[in-house]
Amino acid sequence: MLTLILFTVYTILLVYGWYRLVRRAAVPLSAGETALAMAVKIAMGCLYGYIFWHYYQGDDTWQYHHDSLEEYDKLLHHTKQFFYELTPASAIESGNTALEKLQVYVMNLEYRITVKLLGVFNIFSRGSYYINVILFNGIVFWGHYWLFSLLVTLFPAKRKWLYMAVFLLPAPLFWLSGIRADGFLLFFTTLIFLHTYRWLHLQKSWSVLWILLGLIGLWLFRTVMVGLVIPPVVAWYLTVKAKRQAALAFASVYSIGIVLFFGTSLLPGPVSLPKVIAGRQAAYFALQANTRVPLDTLQPTVISYAKVLPQAVNNTFLEPYPWKAKGLLQIATSLDNLLLLGLAIALFWLRSPAWKQSLAHPVCISLLCFAISLYLLIGYMVPFPGAIARYKIIGSLLLYCLVVIAARKRDVNETNYEKK
Repeated sequence: MLTLILFTVYTILLVYGWYRLVRRAAVPLSAGETALAMAVKIAMGCLYGYIFWHYYQGDDTWQYHHDSLEEYDKLLHHTKQFFYELTPASAIESGNTALEKLQVYVMNLEYRITVKLLGVFNIFSRGSYYINVILFNGIVFWGHYWLFSLLVTLFPAKRKWLYMAVFLLPAPLFWLSGIRADGFLLFFTTLIFLHTYRWLHLQKSWSVLWILLGLIGLWLFRTVMVGLVIPPVVAWYLTVKAKRQAALAFASVYSIGIVLFFGTSLLPGPVSLPKVIAGRQAAYFALQANTRVPLDTLQPTVISYAKVLPQAVNNTFLEPYPWKAKGLLQIATSLDNLLLLGLAIALFWLRSPAWKQSLAHPVCISLLCFAISLYLLIGYMVPFPGAIARYKIIGSLLLYCLVVIAARKRDVNETNYEKK
Protein backbone atom coordinates (compact mmCIF):
# COMPACT_ATOMS: atom_id res chain seq x y z
CA MET A 1 0.00 0.00 0.00
CA LEU A 2 2.79 2.43 0.88
CA THR A 3 4.48 1.73 -2.47
CA LEU A 4 1.25 2.52 -4.32
CA ILE A 5 0.82 5.76 -2.37
CA LEU A 6 4.41 6.82 -3.09
CA PHE A 7 4.02 5.88 -6.75
CA THR A 8 0.94 8.10 -7.06
CA VAL A 9 2.40 11.01 -5.09
CA TYR A 10 5.70 11.04 -7.00
CA THR A 11 3.92 10.88 -10.34
CA ILE A 12 1.69 13.83 -9.46
CA LEU A 13 4.59 15.87 -8.08
CA LEU A 14 6.73 15.15 -11.13
CA VAL A 15 4.00 16.10 -13.60
CA TYR A 16 3.24 19.29 -11.68
CA GLY A 17 6.91 20.24 -11.34
CA TRP A 18 7.74 19.65 -14.98
CA TYR A 19 4.62 21.48 -16.12
CA ARG A 20 5.71 24.50 -14.07
CA LEU A 21 9.06 24.40 -15.87
CA VAL A 22 7.77 24.06 -19.44
CA ARG A 23 4.58 26.15 -19.38
CA ARG A 24 6.52 29.37 -19.97
CA ALA A 25 9.19 27.93 -22.25
CA ALA A 26 9.57 29.05 -25.86
CA VAL A 27 7.74 25.85 -26.81
CA PRO A 28 5.37 25.25 -23.88
CA LEU A 29 3.36 22.17 -22.99
CA SER A 30 -0.08 22.45 -21.47
CA ALA A 31 -0.91 20.72 -18.20
CA GLY A 32 -2.75 18.00 -20.12
CA GLU A 33 0.09 17.49 -22.58
CA THR A 34 2.64 17.26 -19.78
CA ALA A 35 0.49 14.84 -17.79
CA LEU A 36 -0.19 12.63 -20.80
CA ALA A 37 3.45 12.55 -21.92
CA MET A 38 4.73 11.70 -18.43
CA ALA A 39 1.95 9.20 -17.64
CA VAL A 40 2.50 7.24 -20.86
CA LYS A 41 6.27 7.32 -20.43
CA ILE A 42 6.09 6.06 -16.84
CA ALA A 43 3.59 3.37 -17.86
CA MET A 44 5.92 2.21 -20.63
CA GLY A 45 8.85 2.16 -18.21
CA CYS A 46 6.87 -0.04 -15.83
CA LEU A 47 5.80 -2.29 -18.69
CA TYR A 48 9.45 -2.58 -19.73
CA GLY A 49 10.43 -3.73 -16.27
CA TYR A 50 7.48 -6.13 -16.00
CA ILE A 51 8.16 -7.79 -19.36
CA PHE A 52 11.87 -8.24 -18.77
CA TRP A 53 11.30 -9.57 -15.26
CA HIS A 54 8.62 -12.10 -16.19
CA TYR A 55 9.76 -13.18 -19.66
CA TYR A 56 13.49 -12.46 -19.99
CA GLN A 57 14.98 -13.38 -16.58
CA GLY A 58 15.34 -9.75 -15.58
CA ASP A 59 17.93 -8.68 -18.17
CA ASP A 60 20.26 -5.77 -17.40
CA THR A 61 17.50 -3.46 -16.21
CA TRP A 62 16.80 -5.59 -13.14
CA GLN A 63 20.50 -6.22 -12.62
CA TYR A 64 20.94 -2.46 -12.36
CA HIS A 65 18.19 -2.41 -9.76
CA HIS A 66 19.62 -5.24 -7.68
CA ASP A 67 23.08 -3.66 -7.75
CA SER A 68 21.59 -0.29 -6.81
CA LEU A 69 20.35 -1.77 -3.54
CA GLU A 70 23.97 -2.51 -2.64
CA GLU A 71 24.90 1.03 -3.67
CA TYR A 72 22.14 2.37 -1.43
CA ASP A 73 23.61 0.51 1.52
CA LYS A 74 27.06 1.76 0.55
CA LEU A 75 25.78 5.34 0.34
CA LEU A 76 24.40 5.13 3.86
CA HIS A 77 27.22 3.24 5.58
CA HIS A 78 30.32 3.66 3.37
CA THR A 79 29.74 7.08 1.83
CA LYS A 80 33.40 7.75 1.05
CA GLN A 81 33.69 4.53 -0.96
CA PHE A 82 30.42 5.31 -2.77
CA PHE A 83 31.88 8.48 -4.24
CA TYR A 84 35.46 7.21 -4.52
CA GLU A 85 34.34 4.60 -7.06
CA LEU A 86 33.31 7.39 -9.42
CA THR A 87 36.85 8.79 -9.60
CA PRO A 88 39.63 7.67 -12.00
CA ALA A 89 41.61 6.51 -8.97
CA SER A 90 39.39 3.43 -8.83
CA ALA A 91 40.75 2.28 -12.23
CA ILE A 92 44.47 2.91 -11.63
CA GLU A 93 45.06 -0.65 -10.43
CA SER A 94 43.56 -2.08 -13.64
CA GLY A 95 45.40 -2.37 -16.97
CA ASN A 96 49.04 -1.89 -17.83
CA THR A 97 49.11 1.35 -19.78
CA ALA A 98 47.48 4.73 -19.25
CA LEU A 99 45.22 4.06 -22.27
CA GLU A 100 44.09 0.71 -20.85
CA LYS A 101 43.36 2.31 -17.49
CA LEU A 102 41.31 5.02 -19.19
CA GLN A 103 39.39 2.40 -21.15
CA VAL A 104 38.64 0.43 -17.98
CA TYR A 105 37.49 3.58 -16.21
CA VAL A 106 35.19 4.68 -19.04
CA MET A 107 33.77 1.19 -19.56
CA ASN A 108 32.87 0.92 -15.88
CA LEU A 109 31.67 4.48 -15.48
CA GLU A 110 28.41 4.02 -17.42
CA TYR A 111 27.44 1.18 -15.10
CA ARG A 112 28.59 2.98 -11.97
CA ILE A 113 26.79 6.23 -12.78
CA THR A 114 23.55 4.35 -13.44
CA VAL A 115 23.55 2.13 -10.36
CA LYS A 116 24.74 4.90 -8.06
CA LEU A 117 22.03 7.23 -9.37
CA LEU A 118 19.51 4.47 -8.68
CA GLY A 119 21.11 4.05 -5.26
CA VAL A 120 20.27 7.70 -4.54
CA PHE A 121 16.74 7.13 -5.90
CA ASN A 122 16.34 4.28 -3.41
CA ILE A 123 16.39 6.84 -0.59
CA PHE A 124 13.04 8.11 -1.89
CA SER A 125 11.64 4.90 -3.39
CA ARG A 126 12.36 2.54 -0.48
CA GLY A 127 14.06 0.22 -2.96
CA SER A 128 11.08 -0.10 -5.34
CA TYR A 129 12.01 -0.70 -8.99
CA TYR A 130 8.77 0.81 -10.24
CA ILE A 131 9.09 4.02 -8.23
CA ASN A 132 12.65 4.30 -9.52
CA VAL A 133 11.10 4.16 -13.01
CA ILE A 134 9.25 7.41 -12.19
CA LEU A 135 12.38 9.17 -10.97
CA PHE A 136 14.48 7.87 -13.87
CA ASN A 137 11.96 9.07 -16.44
CA GLY A 138 11.76 12.41 -14.72
CA ILE A 139 15.31 12.91 -16.03
CA VAL A 140 15.19 11.30 -19.47
CA PHE A 141 11.83 12.97 -20.25
CA TRP A 142 13.87 16.05 -21.14
CA GLY A 143 15.46 14.23 -24.05
CA HIS A 144 12.01 13.96 -25.62
CA TYR A 145 11.07 17.51 -24.74
CA TRP A 146 14.25 19.02 -26.20
CA LEU A 147 13.67 17.20 -29.49
CA PHE A 148 10.05 18.38 -29.52
CA SER A 149 11.07 21.95 -28.69
CA LEU A 150 13.67 22.05 -31.45
CA LEU A 151 11.38 20.72 -34.18
CA VAL A 152 8.30 22.73 -33.19
CA THR A 153 10.40 25.90 -33.22
CA LEU A 154 11.10 25.22 -36.90
CA PHE A 155 7.81 23.60 -37.89
CA PRO A 156 5.08 25.03 -35.66
CA ALA A 157 2.30 23.85 -37.99
CA LYS A 158 3.29 20.25 -37.28
CA ARG A 159 3.07 20.67 -33.50
CA LYS A 160 0.26 18.17 -32.91
CA TRP A 161 1.84 15.46 -35.05
CA LEU A 162 5.29 16.07 -33.61
CA TYR A 163 3.85 15.75 -30.12
CA MET A 164 2.46 12.33 -31.00
CA ALA A 165 5.68 11.25 -32.69
CA VAL A 166 7.99 12.37 -29.88
CA PHE A 167 5.89 11.55 -26.81
CA LEU A 168 3.39 8.84 -27.76
CA LEU A 169 4.85 6.38 -30.29
CA PRO A 170 4.82 2.96 -28.56
CA ALA A 171 8.15 1.50 -29.74
CA PRO A 172 10.42 4.50 -29.00
CA LEU A 173 8.63 5.08 -25.70
CA PHE A 174 9.05 1.45 -24.65
CA TRP A 175 12.78 1.23 -25.33
CA LEU A 176 13.56 4.75 -24.08
CA SER A 177 11.58 4.51 -20.83
CA GLY A 178 13.12 1.41 -19.29
CA ILE A 179 15.95 1.78 -16.80
CA ARG A 180 18.82 1.45 -19.27
CA ALA A 181 21.41 3.75 -20.80
CA ASP A 182 19.26 4.44 -23.88
CA GLY A 183 17.22 7.14 -22.16
CA PHE A 184 20.41 8.96 -21.18
CA LEU A 185 21.69 8.68 -24.77
CA LEU A 186 18.55 10.44 -26.05
CA PHE A 187 18.98 13.05 -23.29
CA PHE A 188 22.53 13.95 -24.34
CA THR A 189 21.94 13.61 -28.11
CA THR A 190 19.00 15.99 -28.21
CA LEU A 191 20.80 18.35 -25.82
CA ILE A 192 23.58 18.60 -28.43
CA PHE A 193 21.24 19.17 -31.38
CA LEU A 194 19.07 21.72 -29.55
CA HIS A 195 22.02 23.81 -28.44
CA THR A 196 23.76 23.52 -31.79
CA TYR A 197 20.66 25.19 -33.22
CA ARG A 198 20.72 27.87 -30.52
CA TRP A 199 24.43 28.45 -31.02
CA LEU A 200 24.41 28.66 -34.82
CA HIS A 201 21.01 30.24 -35.48
CA LEU A 202 20.27 32.27 -32.34
CA GLN A 203 23.90 33.26 -31.59
CA LYS A 204 23.74 32.01 -28.00
CA SER A 205 27.43 31.48 -27.29
CA TRP A 206 26.81 29.81 -23.93
CA SER A 207 25.17 26.94 -25.80
CA VAL A 208 28.68 25.71 -26.65
CA LEU A 209 29.02 24.67 -23.00
CA TRP A 210 25.86 22.61 -23.22
CA ILE A 211 27.12 20.99 -26.43
CA LEU A 212 30.34 20.03 -24.63
CA LEU A 213 28.32 18.61 -21.74
CA GLY A 214 26.30 16.54 -24.20
CA LEU A 215 29.46 15.20 -25.83
CA ILE A 216 30.91 14.26 -22.45
CA GLY A 217 27.67 12.48 -21.58
CA LEU A 218 27.70 10.48 -24.81
CA TRP A 219 31.36 9.63 -24.26
CA LEU A 220 30.58 8.28 -20.80
CA PHE A 221 27.51 6.26 -21.75
CA ARG A 222 28.42 5.07 -25.26
CA THR A 223 31.66 6.43 -26.63
CA VAL A 224 30.96 5.44 -30.23
CA MET A 225 27.99 7.84 -30.31
CA VAL A 226 30.37 10.80 -30.16
CA GLY A 227 31.72 9.79 -33.55
CA LEU A 228 28.19 9.75 -34.95
CA VAL A 229 27.11 13.18 -33.68
CA ILE A 230 30.22 15.20 -34.58
CA PRO A 231 30.00 14.97 -38.43
CA PRO A 232 26.46 16.41 -38.71
CA VAL A 233 27.33 19.19 -36.26
CA VAL A 234 30.44 20.09 -38.27
CA ALA A 235 28.51 20.07 -41.56
CA TRP A 236 25.76 22.12 -39.92
CA TYR A 237 28.38 24.66 -38.80
CA LEU A 238 29.77 24.91 -42.33
CA THR A 239 26.29 25.44 -43.73
CA VAL A 240 25.43 28.29 -41.36
CA LYS A 241 28.74 29.98 -40.55
CA ALA A 242 30.68 29.35 -43.75
CA LYS A 243 27.58 29.85 -45.91
CA ARG A 244 28.08 26.54 -47.70
CA GLN A 245 25.23 24.85 -49.53
CA ALA A 246 23.78 22.30 -47.11
CA ALA A 247 23.89 19.31 -49.46
CA LEU A 248 27.49 20.07 -50.44
CA ALA A 249 28.60 20.64 -46.84
CA PHE A 250 27.12 17.40 -45.56
CA ALA A 251 28.36 15.38 -48.55
CA SER A 252 31.88 16.81 -48.14
CA VAL A 253 32.04 16.18 -44.39
CA TYR A 254 30.82 12.61 -44.66
CA SER A 255 33.07 11.86 -47.62
CA ILE A 256 36.10 13.13 -45.70
CA GLY A 257 34.88 11.25 -42.64
CA ILE A 258 34.73 7.96 -44.54
CA VAL A 259 38.25 8.48 -45.89
CA LEU A 260 39.57 9.28 -42.42
CA PHE A 261 37.73 6.30 -40.94
CA PHE A 262 39.40 3.80 -43.26
CA GLY A 263 42.65 5.77 -43.20
CA THR A 264 43.02 4.96 -39.50
CA SER A 265 43.36 1.27 -40.44
CA LEU A 266 47.02 2.12 -41.13
CA LEU A 267 47.46 3.09 -37.48
CA PRO A 268 47.94 0.82 -34.43
CA GLY A 269 45.01 -1.26 -33.21
CA PRO A 270 43.54 1.01 -30.49
CA VAL A 271 43.16 3.93 -32.93
CA SER A 272 42.31 1.89 -36.02
CA LEU A 273 38.58 2.53 -36.25
CA PRO A 274 37.79 -0.27 -38.74
CA LYS A 275 39.57 -2.69 -36.39
CA VAL A 276 37.70 -1.31 -33.39
CA ILE A 277 34.30 -1.86 -35.06
CA ALA A 278 35.35 -5.32 -36.22
CA GLY A 279 36.50 -6.09 -32.68
CA ARG A 280 33.16 -5.03 -31.23
CA GLN A 281 31.40 -7.22 -33.77
CA ALA A 282 33.57 -10.14 -32.68
CA ALA A 283 32.63 -9.45 -29.06
CA TYR A 284 28.95 -9.67 -29.97
CA PHE A 285 29.56 -12.87 -31.92
CA ALA A 286 30.99 -14.41 -28.75
CA LEU A 287 27.71 -13.86 -26.88
CA GLN A 288 24.90 -16.37 -26.75
CA ALA A 289 21.35 -15.58 -27.90
CA ASN A 290 18.29 -17.49 -29.04
CA THR A 291 17.99 -15.62 -32.33
CA ARG A 292 20.59 -14.24 -34.72
CA VAL A 293 20.37 -12.47 -38.05
CA PRO A 294 22.83 -13.21 -40.88
CA LEU A 295 25.97 -11.11 -40.51
CA ASP A 296 29.36 -11.87 -42.04
CA THR A 297 32.59 -11.31 -40.15
CA LEU A 298 34.05 -7.84 -40.69
CA GLN A 299 37.63 -7.28 -41.75
CA PRO A 300 39.25 -3.83 -41.40
CA THR A 301 39.13 -3.16 -45.15
CA VAL A 302 36.96 -1.12 -47.48
CA ILE A 303 36.01 -4.24 -49.45
CA SER A 304 34.83 -6.09 -46.34
CA TYR A 305 32.69 -3.17 -45.16
CA ALA A 306 31.20 -2.84 -48.65
CA LYS A 307 30.32 -6.55 -48.75
CA VAL A 308 28.66 -6.46 -45.33
CA LEU A 309 26.76 -3.22 -46.05
CA PRO A 310 23.63 -4.92 -47.54
CA GLN A 311 23.37 -7.13 -44.46
CA ALA A 312 23.79 -4.14 -42.15
CA VAL A 313 20.99 -2.27 -43.95
CA ASN A 314 18.70 -5.28 -44.00
CA ASN A 315 19.25 -6.15 -40.33
CA THR A 316 18.46 -2.69 -39.01
CA PHE A 317 15.78 -1.48 -41.41
CA LEU A 318 13.89 -4.73 -42.07
CA GLU A 319 14.76 -7.50 -39.61
CA PRO A 320 13.05 -9.34 -38.07
CA TYR A 321 10.67 -10.11 -40.92
CA PRO A 322 7.11 -10.87 -39.72
CA TRP A 323 7.39 -14.55 -40.59
CA LYS A 324 10.69 -14.85 -38.72
CA ALA A 325 9.75 -12.90 -35.58
CA LYS A 326 9.84 -14.93 -32.36
CA GLY A 327 8.34 -13.71 -29.13
CA LEU A 328 6.45 -10.57 -28.19
CA LEU A 329 9.29 -8.07 -28.54
CA GLN A 330 10.42 -9.32 -31.95
CA ILE A 331 6.84 -9.22 -33.24
CA ALA A 332 6.48 -5.66 -31.92
CA THR A 333 9.80 -4.68 -33.55
CA SER A 334 8.71 -6.18 -36.86
CA LEU A 335 5.44 -4.21 -36.73
CA ASP A 336 7.34 -1.03 -35.90
CA ASN A 337 9.65 -1.58 -38.90
CA LEU A 338 6.62 -2.06 -41.14
CA LEU A 339 4.97 1.08 -39.76
CA LEU A 340 8.01 3.26 -40.37
CA LEU A 341 8.57 1.78 -43.83
CA GLY A 342 4.88 2.13 -44.68
CA LEU A 343 4.81 5.78 -43.61
CA ALA A 344 7.94 6.49 -45.66
CA ILE A 345 6.34 4.90 -48.73
CA ALA A 346 3.07 6.78 -48.10
CA LEU A 347 4.99 10.04 -48.40
CA PHE A 348 5.01 9.55 -52.18
CA TRP A 349 1.29 10.38 -52.07
CA LEU A 350 0.99 12.35 -48.83
CA ARG A 351 4.10 14.51 -48.93
CA SER A 352 3.82 18.22 -48.36
CA PRO A 353 4.32 20.56 -51.32
CA ALA A 354 7.17 22.10 -49.31
CA TRP A 355 8.73 18.79 -48.21
CA LYS A 356 12.01 19.38 -50.02
CA GLN A 357 12.38 22.83 -48.51
CA SER A 358 11.56 21.48 -45.03
CA LEU A 359 13.93 18.52 -45.13
CA ALA A 360 16.70 20.69 -46.62
CA HIS A 361 17.07 22.56 -43.34
CA PRO A 362 20.40 21.71 -41.62
CA VAL A 363 18.51 20.44 -38.56
CA CYS A 364 16.63 17.87 -40.62
CA ILE A 365 19.69 16.82 -42.61
CA SER A 366 21.64 16.46 -39.36
CA LEU A 367 18.97 14.28 -37.77
CA LEU A 368 18.68 12.18 -40.92
CA CYS A 369 22.43 11.65 -41.23
CA PHE A 370 22.74 10.80 -37.55
CA ALA A 371 19.86 8.31 -37.71
CA ILE A 372 21.18 6.53 -40.81
CA SER A 373 24.74 6.35 -39.52
CA LEU A 374 23.42 4.93 -36.21
CA TYR A 375 21.44 2.29 -38.10
CA LEU A 376 24.46 1.32 -40.17
CA LEU A 377 26.86 1.16 -37.24
CA ILE A 378 24.52 -1.13 -35.32
CA GLY A 379 23.92 -3.22 -38.43
CA TYR A 380 27.65 -3.77 -38.82
CA MET A 381 28.23 -4.81 -35.21
CA VAL A 382 25.15 -6.51 -33.76
CA PRO A 383 23.71 -9.88 -34.90
CA PHE A 384 20.85 -10.05 -32.37
CA PRO A 385 17.43 -8.62 -33.40
CA GLY A 386 16.48 -7.78 -29.81
CA ALA A 387 19.63 -5.74 -29.23
CA ILE A 388 19.32 -4.10 -32.66
CA ALA A 389 15.78 -2.94 -31.83
CA ARG A 390 16.97 -1.23 -28.65
CA TYR A 391 20.22 0.24 -29.93
CA LYS A 392 18.68 1.82 -33.03
CA ILE A 393 15.61 3.27 -31.33
CA ILE A 394 16.87 6.87 -31.14
CA GLY A 395 17.41 6.74 -34.90
CA SER A 396 13.89 5.36 -35.34
CA LEU A 397 12.42 8.22 -33.31
CA LEU A 398 14.25 10.77 -35.45
CA LEU A 399 13.07 9.12 -38.66
CA TYR A 400 9.47 9.17 -37.46
CA CYS A 401 9.81 12.90 -36.77
CA LEU A 402 11.22 13.53 -40.23
CA VAL A 403 8.31 11.65 -41.80
CA VAL A 404 5.91 13.91 -39.89
CA ILE A 405 7.77 17.00 -41.08
CA ALA A 406 7.61 15.86 -44.71
CA ALA A 407 3.91 14.92 -44.56
CA ARG A 408 1.13 17.08 -45.96
CA LYS A 409 -0.35 19.97 -44.00
CA ARG A 410 -3.13 21.83 -45.80
CA ASP A 411 -4.04 24.81 -43.67
CA VAL A 412 -0.82 26.68 -42.90
CA ASN A 413 2.76 26.86 -44.08
CA GLU A 414 5.02 24.16 -42.64
CA THR A 415 8.03 26.27 -41.81
CA ASN A 416 9.40 29.72 -41.48
CA TYR A 417 12.93 28.64 -40.68
CA GLU A 418 14.58 31.00 -43.12
CA LYS A 419 14.01 33.75 -40.53
CA LYS A 420 15.40 31.61 -37.72
